[in-house]
Amino acid sequence: MRLLSERGRTQRELCIQLGITTQNLQYYFGGNITMRNLCRLAEALGVEPWVLLKPYGVDEELPRVVKSDPVKLSFRCPHCGRRLKMEIE
Repeated sequence: MRLLSERGRTQRELCIQLGITTQNLQYYFGGNITMRNLCRLAEALGVEPWVLLKPYGVDEELPRVVKSDPVKLSFRCPHCGRRLKMEIE
């Protein structure tokens, strides 16, 4: 993850700080993360949670998106585990 290298940190250091395994972190990076863990991860990295949702990185601009091609994201509800879908136009 680019944010880690920009801050001079390793995945192992982040895992220790969050009290998770590297497998959990890879699972999160793959998009399988609850809102609670997304907020914890963002806090550990010193960014707002929405920054981690940008599919093209923090400093890169989003490509021009037309209405027929929205950016699709999905999350799991921290309470019931149900998958929630979000489209950004």
